[in-house]
Amino acid sequence: MMKKIVLLICFSFSLVAFSQNVKMIDYEKSPSPTINRQKPKLEINKIYERTDEAAEFPGGINAFRVKLADALVLDSVKTLHGENFVKTTLDFVVERDGTFTDVKASGSNVIFNTEAARAMKSIKGKWKPAKYEGVVVRSRYRIPLNLNFE
Repeated sequence: MMKKIVLLICFSFSLVAFSQNVKMIDYEKSPSPTINRQKPKLEINKIYERTDEAAEFPGGINAFRVKLADALVLDSVKTLHGENFVKTTLDFVVERDGTFTDVKASGSNVIFNTEAARAMKSIKGKWKPAKYEGVVVRSRYRIPLNLNFE
């Protein structure tokens, strides 16, 4: 029995002698090395593709679509090779003050592209600009347009 007690005491001391030293860290006081606590600087002239809050037309996207449809003059738009529809994508930048610039239309029908860009430029009214990290920024906005002929 005495041998077992001596062996248990020796084993206990060996655990203490060969154990690792643990440095206690106060995580509330020391910054985490994986978290960058500084906010990145926002570039004023950069055009943001993704934002926290998207740019918005007064009255919403449906109000914008109605104004755009009213501004389109479709008499000159013709389809090529007997197509039943044409499509384009309007691409523009909503500036920090709510105006829009850099209007471009891309699609297979050049006449429809030109008319869509003209109609977009004729729309009056300012947009609510986009926000990124709580700061008003320039943002790119894209909207597809499809026209069916019957």
